[in-house]
Amino acid sequence: MHKLKKIDSSKISIVIQGPVFSREGHVNFTIQSAKKFFPKSEIIFSTWLGEDLDFIPKDIKVVLSESPPVFFKDPLSGVEDNLHRQVISTHAGLKLATNPYILKLRSDLILSNNHMSIIND
Repeated sequence: MHKLKKIDSSKISIVIQGPVFSREGHVNFTIQSAKKFFPKSEIIFSTWLGEDLDFIPKDIKVVLSESPPVFFKDPLSGVEDNLHRQVISTHAGLKLATNPYILKLRSDLILSNNHMSIIND
């Protein structure tokens, strides 16, 4: 029988990947929720060269990547293919992580609990 075990937040690196949202403070809410539910976790914000980093607290590690060329743009919506950007910036954040467990978030998400830190032992 497997036993459930909660991982101490000091063993978790949180990689927040995506653009810096200055309007409405989305990034601040993402970082704030990570700090609230994972208070001892290492937090890494992975974004793009040219982003306004004034909204990132000084205690957060930041990694900047060069944006790759756009390979596809939807002709109806005008939305660019974001897959390559996500892969590049996620990988850059993962390379900085120093803990045995990693939680990857997008920069427009907000955590409401820390239940994902429970694993089968």
